[in-house]
Amino acid sequence: MLYPNLMYPYWLPSPFLTNRSARGIRRIDVNGIYELSTNAVQLADASVDYGINPCCYHALPCESIVLLKVHADAPAGGEAFPVTIVVPNNGQTTLATGGSSSGTSKIPVIDSNNNPVTGNDVTGTTERLAYINKRTGVIRFLEFKAGTASASSGGDTPAVASVKSK
Repeated sequence: MLYPNLMYPYWLPSPFLTNRSARGIRRIDVNGIYELSTNAVQLADASVDYGINPCCYHALPCESIVLLKVHADAPAGGEAFPVTIVVPNNGQTTLATGGSSSGTSKIPVIDSNNNPVTGNDVTGTTERLAYINKRTGVIRFLEFKAGTASASSGGDTPAVASVKSK
């Protein structure tokens, strides 16, 4: 007859096999992409600021891919302003945009071509895959290209027009 090891019972999970990073944040699949939701929106002087839960932001690893769920439109008058995410300062982040006395910083959201995402690009409930690097202060929409005035005007650039005419 076999007896269980009393020092390490086989029915308990191994402490070495558990994933201890980012506890409390929901994932889309097992050990996969994190799910992060916005909880507020505010029109600032020159930006549309979306807030996220500071506990969830601190629980993320330094570099991660998240499914960012934006639950609100940009406020009226903020359609042309760039979108930023307000995150808590943790002492490790080296952000180009200054922090405030409340211990938060604004990280601008950029698209896959390093163009700023504006309020027009975020409408209704938007779900976007985003790359987050907490050390450098980057939030990048991966599969998204921001609509710009030059791209939406419909006119050809001079280089494209000269190629079409030849």
